[in-house]
Amino acid sequence: MMNDNYIKHVENLIDQENIILHQCAELINQKIQLANWPHDIKYAFLIALQENGKSTESYKAYRTIRHLRLDRQLLLYPNIQHPTPFHFRCAERIRADLTRMVKLGSGSYLKLL
Repeated sequence: MMNDNYIKHVENLIDQENIILHQCAELINQKIQLANWPHDIKYAFLIALQENGKSTESYKAYRTIRHLRLDRQLLLYPNIQHPTPFHFRCAERIRADLTRMVKLGSGSYLKLL
């Protein structure tokens, strides 16, 4: 049987991922440039776009890129320094759910600044 503290910890992690996901969608919907995004959201978003291999996560990244109609130069963003497990967890959540929260082509305005 799971201990209550563990359950609360997992619920807290899920809540944090939800916050980042919703903030990411809101920034895209408001057409805010990446340079003005909070660093945790920007890192999670850019990690979510990485296509490494032929895994399910790679397909989700590809689908997200296509849905947002992102400039391929955006995928070369070099400034992700010291990503944390938090960034990777949020990236997985973004890959899984962002396309349901934003319109087709809504990321086409994003540029590297």
